[in-house]
Amino acid sequence: MIKIYKTQNGSKIYVNKDEQVVLHLAENPTTGYIWEVLDYSKTNINFLKSEYTPNLDSEGAAGVRKFYFKIIGIGVSTIIISLCQPWNHESIEQFSISIVS
Repeated sequence: MIKIYKTQNGSKIYVNKDEQVVLHLAENPTTGYIWEVLDYSKTNINFLKSEYTPNLDSEGAAGVRKFYFKIIGIGVSTIIISLCQPWNHESIEQFSISIVS
């Protein structure tokens, strides 16, 4: 399993077909903004799930949103994740990563 963090925004990651990739992004849903998958190559990547883990040490603090993907094809693909309000989808920040398999 390949772990990817926000500091890798805009970079290129090399993975093997059939590997899983997990993106870790800090999120604080109490602000009204959450990370959502905006776009990815459905021919090379399978989006598995998204899950949020709150920070239990400090109430109201940011937790971590994890996005799980499986690489199903060979080639160069881009995953784009957007920080937005779910009711209007207007992005205030984006995260993108190129996946080379």
